[in-house]
Amino acid sequence: MGFLSNLMGQKLVGTVKVRFYTEDEASVEYETDVSDQEQKEMDMNQVFALYYAKMLYNMNRGEYSDALIDYIQKAVSEIISDYGLNGLGRPSILASESFLASEQKLVEPKRGDAIKIYSGELFEKSNKTRIIQTHMSVAGENYYMPMSTVMFLQWLVKNLSDGSLVFLALTLMGMNKYYSGVGDYSNMRSIVESPDYGFNTATQILNNGKQV
Repeated sequence: MGFLSNLMGQKLVGTVKVRFYTEDEASVEYETDVSDQEQKEMDMNQVFALYYAKMLYNMNRGEYSDALIDYIQKAVSEIISDYGLNGLGRPSILASESFLASEQKLVEPKRGDAIKIYSGELFEKSNKTRIIQTHMSVAGENYYMPMSTVMFLQWLVKNLSDGSLVFLALTLMGMNKYYSGVGDYSNMRSIVESPDYGFNTATQILNNGKQV
């Protein structure tokens, strides 16, 4: 994939892998050659935004995709609810009331034994635009597709710096605003338009010093 992508003028920026060992246990890993931590976290945010948009598009319209948006919005609200007052929230979003499962757990990577693997590769084109290519195990998509997104977000909540996590939360808030009144996540254009809308929303809020 890397060799063919280079021939097409695309550079691999980073790869996220979500490995499920049971229905409720998964690990998340992000691989990249980028050494600068600030740039790395910016890339991770972009990977998640593109991954989220792509998974919603793949799921098409239905109760699972709508429920995922509601779930992500609730997580975002928990992250930013105390921002500026009591510090940044880093909630456990793998709650028992999840619409997906009862006992979800983020675990350390294990060798072998994965029953499902979901991955996303962030590529940069020669014109500097970025795209994501996703790969996933077949069967059970209505469960594992949204669940991989939630696991990925929980991992970011745990590992991002405060500034990057705030930016991600505001980006997701903007993306969900896009889905509620601007564009349709089942339209292919949303894969690009929604993350762009989210990034612009986060940038405007932070630049204008608005309360969140």
